Amino acid sequence: MMQASHSASKPQPRVDDLWLWLSLLAIFLWTLIPIQGFDIWFYLEVGRQIVEEHHIPWTDSYLGTTDVYAFGRHANHAWISHAIFYLFYKGFGLPGLLALRSLLITSTAFFTYLNCRLANLSKPWSAVLILLGVFTMRSRFLLRSVLFTDLFLALLLFILMRFERTEGAKFPYFKLCALFVFWTNTHQGVSIGGICLFLWLITRRLSPKVCFAALLTGGVSTLVRPYGWWYPWFFTEHFGNSAAVRGVLEWTPLGATQVFKLLGPLLLVTALGVAGVVYKRTVPWGDLVFGLIFLGLALRSQRAVGELLPVFIPTLAALLARLNPSRKLLLPSLLCLSGLFYGGWLGVPWSRMAELDPKYPEGLIAELPVDHGQIFNSYEFGGYLIFRRQAPFIHGTTALFQEQLVLAFYKILNGGPERNHLLEQFKVSEAMIHHPTADDSTEGFLKFLADSPEWHLHWWDDSGYYFRKGESHALKAVKPWEKKPWTDPSLALNELNFMLERRPSGLAYYLRGQLRLEKGELQEALHDLKLSLSHTPDYYPALLAAGTTSFRLQDFPRAQTYLKQAVRVNPTAIAHFNLGLLLVQTGRAGEARGHLEKALEAQPNFTPARDLLEQIP
Repeated sequence: MMQASHSASKPQPRVDDLWLWLSLLAIFLWTLIPIQGFDIWFYLEVGRQIVEEHHIPWTDSYLGTTDVYAFGRHANHAWISHAIFYLFYKGFGLPGLLALRSLLITSTAFFTYLNCRLANLSKPWSAVLILLGVFTMRSRFLLRSVLFTDLFLALLLFILMRFERTEGAKFPYFKLCALFVFWTNTHQGVSIGGICLFLWLITRRLSPKVCFAALLTGGVSTLVRPYGWWYPWFFTEHFGNSAAVRGVLEWTPLGATQVFKLLGPLLLVTALGVAGVVYKRTVPWGDLVFGLIFLGLALRSQRAVGELLPVFIPTLAALLARLNPSRKLLLPSLLCLSGLFYGGWLGVPWSRMAELDPKYPEGLIAELPVDHGQIFNSYEFGGYLIFRRQAPFIHGTTALFQEQLVLAFYKILNGGPERNHLLEQFKVSEAMIHHPTADDSTEGFLKFLADSPEWHLHWWDDSGYYFRKGESHALKAVKPWEKKPWTDPSLALNELNFMLERRPSGLAYYLRGQLRLEKGELQEALHDLKLSLSHTPDYYPALLAAGTTSFRLQDFPRAQTYLKQAVRVNPTAIAHFNLGLLLVQTGRAGEARGHLEKALEAQPNFTPARDLLEQIP
């Protein structure tokens, strides 16, 4: 009878295991998104030199500005991760890198699941929590070495929690040593690993001798890296470099909107969990204090949001384990998470996953002459220039160097009496800058270059602009950054035709489409707008123009497709209004009302939207 009873209970655990594997599959597929960010290209060049030339380059090896500033020479602390990135890229191309990122995030989720189980939470609820954790860290899906730190944080807690829950076990010094040695050679986030170890030890009832020995093991292991004895100096120089660190976006605190958008669901579940354990008087104080410190770090720094999955989710598991939530709540919780995952999905077709994003300055680099001089580049372009074997003015790890270069960069970009002197001092003869945004001062520098007689606009495309001194195409008829890009439509058309024959871009097709719209050539304009979207599928101005042009041609189904996508990409008042107008025209006044109301929310004084809304019965 006992055997029969035991056998009958087996199917339930097997069903519970499905929660884990389905969650991991969903995480892997959901995180398969195109490459974002620029640092990966720097990693690939470093990795290439490690794998093919068998040496670890210095972090300042690639700058073209080292003859002006003599930087402290830092050994590359992340050499293992860079080599791994390059091996995946060499073996499988861009798809291999995408798969590696998903694999790292999924592995972090797996070990976090194991830690939730060690916190005595059931299998289904542990699977639900890792889904919540991955959703929370979605802003940190950049393909960067920090993903290894997230994984190692989960591994560190797995080692520590397993020791804590194994009666009579000896402290795992050897495992701790091996982890920190590998970690310190993979990413500088080993420092947060030391903080995590310290906080975990002081929130547990361990002897001072064990705590000291564990911290000593982690600290000494951190120095086992190339030129490891320099690590304390490197650490203090990096975080003491106030002018450089202040300019790094990921070190800034979360704004109120970001807190709600990124952490809202997690904070809601946390509040319910804390209220529940306080009410039941079963607060796991050690776990709670440990987790809340990392939650505070995430509010203080955008970079720390990614650490919530491996570090804070097990804390949440410890709270829920005390509450023993009903299985009846699993399905509603899963449905809520499914809605969040669907809303956060980028919707990128598989066929576009491995395409090189037009924001990378491949076309600008192709226009460089063999004998070009020093390039002054947008901060973002530095890593890609290194990947293409070009020495940038500045790049993504410049914050690790002396702050003078960062300050010189901003003095050139922002303007002032020192701009021309610095350009001469650094012997700058080329400039590659991204398209201006409202968040930076690029437009002022762009106008300075355009107005200067010694600088010539040599090329532009979807990534930005390339100016140079000396011989040039000297493109003058079209200025894409201006509200009115041309004064002579005939010259502008000739220049755009020349550029499209030489090297097509989505922006050039869009501008030629706008020219043809001015001439009333609707079919030809729509053709150019379609070509623009084939290069840059989510380019909002082209989507809006294609939608309104299709509407004018009375191709309402096509117009609706373009306008819906425009609203998804950038929900402006005019996009909602145009879509609402189309829906009214096609007899769907009920749907139109919602878009017109959203247009007024975005722009309360938008009279055409208000007038049209009043006409709807």
